[in-house]
Amino acid sequence: MRFSTVALTASSLDAVEEFYGRTLELPLARSAGACTVQIGGTELRFVPFGAGAATHPVNHLAITVPRNQFAEARHWLQSRTAVIELDGESGFALGEPWHSDSVYFLGPDGIVLEFIARQGLPNDRVEPFGPGGMLLVSEVGLAVPSGQEAVAELAAELGLERFAGVSASFAAVGTADALLIVVDDGRTWFPTADAAASAAPLQIELVGAPRAGRYRSGLGATVAARA
Repeated sequence: MRFSTVALTASSLDAVEEFYGRTLELPLARSAGACTVQIGGTELRFVPFGAGAATHPVNHLAITVPRNQFAEARHWLQSRTAVIELDGESGFALGEPWHSDSVYFLGPDGIVLEFIARQGLPNDRVEPFGPGGMLLVSEVGLAVPSGQEAVAELAAELGLERFAGVSASFAAVGTADALLIVVDDGRTWFPTADAAASAAPLQIELVGAPRAGRYRSGLGATVAARA
């Protein structure tokens, strides 16, 4: 299973082009009303956010990097933008079921981005790390009115199972290649102190899902799944 397309909003397409196209050096196409960024097997599409909104919503995306290149990817990233530290640390390792190493950074509009190396995925790479080492978007944040209700609906509508998370306000749903990070609206994104998850227009397309269907968050997000 994977995210084929993730469509988000942006307050400035110029900022999107500068960050994703120049800082991260990713393939990018710009039109009058959108920026499209290719991250390996995932297409990110940014469209302008409504001008009448008081604040811009804050989301989260994780980008899978080769499991044998985490240190190299982290160094490459730090040479281009600031990374987020917590208690003096910028690298975060998680055990079962994640088996991962992560480094976090901020993109335009305060989006919390992550490079994640998942040790359970056979994606070793020989070439030096660069933009081609960003293999796909493997996590998308989903702010909802009730995390518990959303997890139940995602299971019923799309056949997605809980991957991790036991709290009432956080759950990862899906597989290591495509996880919806379901959080209650307003929950702070790790490892920041103040980046609160907030709902926004968000369209997610999943391919290879257990069941074809559609989920709507009630706060502007839609997940369309193809089996």
